[in-house]
Amino acid sequence: MTDEEEFQRHIDALNSAFVKGRVQRAALRRNFAGRRRKSPHLRKPWREGMPDDLPRECSYCGDIFVPDLSRRVRIPGAPLSVINAHRRCHCSRECDETNLEGLKYRRIDYSAIFERDGWTCYLCGQNTPKELRGFGYVPNAPSIDHVVPKGQGTNEADNLRCCCKRCNLEKGTLTLWGKAQFLCATHGLPSLFSRALGIAAKGADRRRTRRSLARICYLQRG
Repeated sequence: MTDEEEFQRHIDALNSAFVKGRVQRAALRRNFAGRRRKSPHLRKPWREGMPDDLPRECSYCGDIFVPDLSRRVRIPGAPLSVINAHRRCHCSRECDETNLEGLKYRRIDYSAIFERDGWTCYLCGQNTPKELRGFGYVPNAPSIDHVVPKGQGTNEADNLRCCCKRCNLEKGTLTLWGKAQFLCATHGLPSLFSRALGIAAKGADRRRTRRSLARICYLQRG
Protein backbone atom coordinates (compact mmCIF):
# COMPACT_ATOMS: atom_id res chain seq x y z
CA MET A 1 0.00 0.00 0.00
CA THR A 2 1.41 3.37 -1.04
CA ASP A 3 1.55 6.43 1.16
CA GLU A 4 -1.31 8.14 -0.76
CA GLU A 5 -3.60 5.12 -0.33
CA GLU A 6 -2.79 4.85 3.37
CA PHE A 7 -3.43 8.57 3.84
CA GLN A 8 -6.76 8.35 1.99
CA ARG A 9 -7.78 5.36 4.09
CA HIS A 10 -6.99 7.32 7.25
CA ILE A 11 -9.08 10.29 6.04
CA ASP A 12 -12.03 8.02 5.18
CA ALA A 13 -11.91 6.49 8.66
CA LEU A 14 -11.94 9.92 10.27
CA ASN A 15 -14.88 11.03 8.13
CA SER A 16 -16.93 7.93 8.94
CA ALA A 17 -16.21 8.36 12.66
CA PHE A 18 -17.28 12.00 12.49
CA VAL A 19 -20.57 11.14 10.74
CA LYS A 20 -21.25 8.32 13.19
CA GLY A 21 -20.65 10.65 16.13
CA ARG A 22 -23.05 13.26 14.73
CA VAL A 23 -25.77 10.64 14.27
CA GLN A 24 -25.31 9.43 17.85
CA ARG A 25 -25.43 12.98 19.25
CA ALA A 26 -28.59 13.74 17.29
CA ALA A 27 -30.25 10.62 18.73
CA LEU A 28 -29.24 11.69 22.25
CA ARG A 29 -30.72 15.15 21.70
CA ARG A 30 -33.99 13.64 20.50
CA ASN A 31 -34.17 11.35 23.53
CA PHE A 32 -33.37 14.25 25.87
CA ALA A 33 -36.12 16.36 24.30
CA GLY A 34 -38.53 13.47 24.74
CA ARG A 35 -37.65 13.12 28.44
CA ARG A 36 -38.04 16.86 28.97
CA ARG A 37 -41.52 16.88 27.47
CA LYS A 38 -44.17 17.72 30.06
CA SER A 39 -47.03 15.92 28.34
CA PRO A 40 -47.18 12.15 28.89
CA HIS A 41 -49.21 11.44 25.75
CA LEU A 42 -47.98 11.11 22.19
CA ARG A 43 -46.98 14.57 21.17
CA LYS A 44 -48.93 16.24 18.37
CA PRO A 45 -47.46 19.72 17.84
CA TRP A 46 -48.54 22.04 15.07
CA ARG A 47 -47.15 21.51 11.60
CA GLU A 48 -47.87 23.84 8.70
CA GLY A 49 -50.86 22.52 6.77
CA MET A 50 -52.59 20.98 9.81
CA PRO A 51 -56.38 21.65 9.89
CA ASP A 52 -57.32 24.49 12.22
CA ASP A 53 -60.04 22.50 13.99
CA LEU A 54 -57.62 19.73 15.03
CA PRO A 55 -56.39 19.85 18.68
CA ARG A 56 -52.64 20.19 19.00
CA GLU A 57 -49.99 20.64 21.67
CA CYS A 58 -48.48 24.07 22.29
CA SER A 59 -44.87 23.95 21.12
CA TYR A 60 -43.72 25.80 24.26
CA CYS A 61 -45.80 24.82 27.31
CA GLY A 62 -47.28 21.53 26.04
CA ASP A 63 -50.96 22.35 26.75
CA ILE A 64 -53.58 20.92 24.40
CA PHE A 65 -55.59 23.60 22.63
CA VAL A 66 -57.64 24.37 19.53
CA PRO A 67 -56.37 27.54 17.81
CA ASP A 68 -58.41 30.72 18.04
CA LEU A 69 -57.72 32.68 14.85
CA SER A 70 -59.09 35.86 16.44
CA ARG A 71 -56.71 35.78 19.41
CA ARG A 72 -54.49 38.81 19.93
CA VAL A 73 -50.77 38.17 19.49
CA ARG A 74 -48.26 40.11 21.61
CA ILE A 75 -45.88 41.08 18.80
CA PRO A 76 -46.36 44.76 17.81
CA GLY A 77 -46.22 45.40 14.10
CA ALA A 78 -46.18 41.70 13.14
CA PRO A 79 -47.44 40.85 9.63
CA LEU A 80 -50.52 38.68 9.16
CA SER A 81 -48.56 35.52 8.30
CA VAL A 82 -46.59 35.77 11.57
CA ILE A 83 -49.73 36.43 13.62
CA ASN A 84 -51.57 33.43 12.15
CA ALA A 85 -48.54 31.17 12.64
CA HIS A 86 -48.33 32.07 16.33
CA ARG A 87 -52.08 31.56 16.75
CA ARG A 88 -51.75 28.05 15.33
CA CYS A 89 -48.50 27.16 17.13
CA HIS A 90 -48.96 28.66 20.62
CA CYS A 91 -51.83 28.60 23.08
CA SER A 92 -51.49 31.98 24.82
CA ARG A 93 -49.91 35.41 24.59
CA GLU A 94 -47.15 34.38 27.02
CA CYS A 95 -46.10 31.53 24.72
CA ASP A 96 -46.05 33.86 21.71
CA GLU A 97 -42.76 35.32 22.93
CA THR A 98 -40.95 32.07 22.08
CA ASN A 99 -39.77 30.75 18.73
CA LEU A 100 -42.02 29.25 16.08
CA GLU A 101 -41.81 25.56 15.25
CA GLY A 102 -43.45 23.56 12.50
CA LEU A 103 -42.89 25.94 9.58
CA LYS A 104 -42.08 24.53 6.18
CA TYR A 105 -38.92 25.57 4.38
CA ARG A 106 -39.49 28.27 1.78
CA ARG A 107 -37.09 29.62 -0.76
CA ILE A 108 -36.86 33.41 -0.70
CA ASP A 109 -37.05 35.19 -4.04
CA TYR A 110 -34.77 38.10 -3.23
CA SER A 111 -35.21 39.82 -6.60
CA ALA A 112 -38.99 39.84 -6.24
CA ILE A 113 -38.75 41.47 -2.78
CA PHE A 114 -36.33 44.13 -4.05
CA GLU A 115 -38.51 44.91 -7.07
CA ARG A 116 -41.66 45.09 -4.93
CA ASP A 117 -40.07 47.64 -2.58
CA GLY A 118 -38.49 49.62 -5.39
CA TRP A 119 -34.92 49.04 -4.19
CA THR A 120 -35.60 51.46 -1.29
CA CYS A 121 -34.83 50.86 2.39
CA TYR A 122 -38.08 50.60 4.33
CA LEU A 123 -36.49 52.13 7.47
CA CYS A 124 -34.51 55.17 6.37
CA GLY A 125 -35.96 55.57 2.86
CA GLN A 126 -32.63 55.83 1.03
CA ASN A 127 -32.03 54.22 -2.34
CA THR A 128 -30.23 50.86 -2.40
CA PRO A 129 -28.74 50.54 -5.90
CA LYS A 130 -29.03 47.23 -7.68
CA GLU A 131 -25.34 47.41 -8.62
CA LEU A 132 -24.35 47.15 -4.94
CA ARG A 133 -26.15 43.86 -4.37
CA GLY A 134 -23.78 41.32 -2.83
CA PHE A 135 -21.46 43.87 -1.22
CA GLY A 136 -21.28 42.97 2.46
CA TYR A 137 -20.06 46.16 4.14
CA VAL A 138 -21.36 49.00 1.95
CA PRO A 139 -23.85 51.06 4.02
CA ASN A 140 -26.46 51.47 1.27
CA ALA A 141 -26.11 48.00 -0.27
CA PRO A 142 -29.48 46.21 -0.56
CA SER A 143 -30.32 43.35 1.80
CA ILE A 144 -33.39 41.46 3.00
CA ASP A 145 -34.65 42.17 6.51
CA HIS A 146 -37.22 40.19 8.49
CA VAL A 147 -39.75 42.54 10.09
CA VAL A 148 -40.18 39.95 12.83
CA PRO A 149 -36.83 38.11 13.24
CA LYS A 150 -36.34 34.58 11.97
CA GLY A 151 -36.90 32.83 15.27
CA GLN A 152 -40.35 34.30 15.87
CA GLY A 153 -41.22 35.15 12.27
CA THR A 154 -41.82 33.50 8.91
CA ASN A 155 -40.25 33.63 5.47
CA GLU A 156 -43.47 34.83 3.84
CA ALA A 157 -43.33 37.86 1.56
CA ASP A 158 -45.20 40.11 3.99
CA ASN A 159 -42.48 39.58 6.63
CA LEU A 160 -39.63 40.47 4.26
CA ARG A 161 -38.51 43.99 3.33
CA CYS A 162 -35.78 45.63 1.31
CA CYS A 163 -33.34 47.20 3.76
CA CYS A 164 -29.94 48.86 3.49
CA LYS A 165 -27.02 47.14 5.17
CA ARG A 166 -26.59 49.86 7.77
CA CYS A 167 -30.19 49.72 8.98
CA ASN A 168 -30.20 45.93 8.89
CA LEU A 169 -27.11 45.71 11.10
CA GLU A 170 -28.35 48.37 13.52
CA LYS A 171 -31.76 46.74 13.88
CA GLY A 172 -30.12 43.38 14.52
CA THR A 173 -32.27 40.50 15.79
CA LEU A 174 -34.91 42.77 17.35
CA THR A 175 -38.22 43.97 16.06
CA LEU A 176 -38.48 47.66 15.32
CA TRP A 177 -40.58 48.11 18.44
CA GLY A 178 -38.04 46.25 20.57
CA LYS A 179 -35.21 48.37 19.15
CA ALA A 180 -37.15 51.53 20.01
CA GLN A 181 -37.69 50.35 23.57
CA PHE A 182 -33.99 49.51 23.90
CA LEU A 183 -32.88 52.94 22.66
CA CYS A 184 -35.40 54.73 24.85
CA ALA A 185 -34.10 52.86 27.88
CA THR A 186 -30.42 53.41 27.10
CA HIS A 187 -30.45 56.92 25.54
CA GLY A 188 -33.45 58.45 27.35
CA LEU A 189 -35.97 59.31 24.64
CA PRO A 190 -39.29 59.21 26.54
CA SER A 191 -41.00 62.06 24.68
CA LEU A 192 -40.52 60.64 21.20
CA PHE A 193 -41.44 57.16 22.39
CA SER A 194 -44.66 58.41 24.02
CA ARG A 195 -45.49 60.26 20.80
CA ALA A 196 -45.10 57.05 18.81
CA LEU A 197 -47.27 55.23 21.35
CA GLY A 198 -49.94 57.90 20.92
CA ILE A 199 -49.89 57.52 17.16
CA ALA A 200 -50.25 53.75 17.48
CA ALA A 201 -53.09 54.11 20.03
CA LYS A 202 -55.08 56.41 17.77
CA GLY A 203 -55.24 53.71 15.11
CA ALA A 204 -53.23 55.61 12.51
CA ASP A 205 -51.93 53.86 9.44
CA ARG A 206 -49.00 51.52 9.87
CA ARG A 207 -46.71 53.60 7.68
CA ARG A 208 -46.96 56.61 9.98
CA THR A 209 -46.33 54.50 13.08
CA ARG A 210 -43.39 52.76 11.41
CA ARG A 211 -41.81 56.09 10.45
CA SER A 212 -42.16 57.38 14.00
CA LEU A 213 -40.47 54.29 15.39
CA ALA A 214 -37.74 54.51 12.76
CA ARG A 215 -37.14 58.12 13.78
CA ILE A 216 -36.69 56.96 17.37
CA CYS A 217 -34.37 54.09 16.45
CA TYR A 218 -32.06 56.13 14.29
CA LEU A 219 -32.12 59.49 16.10
CA GLN A 220 -28.63 58.81 17.44
CA ARG A 221 -27.26 58.17 13.96
CA GLY A 222 -24.69 60.68 12.84
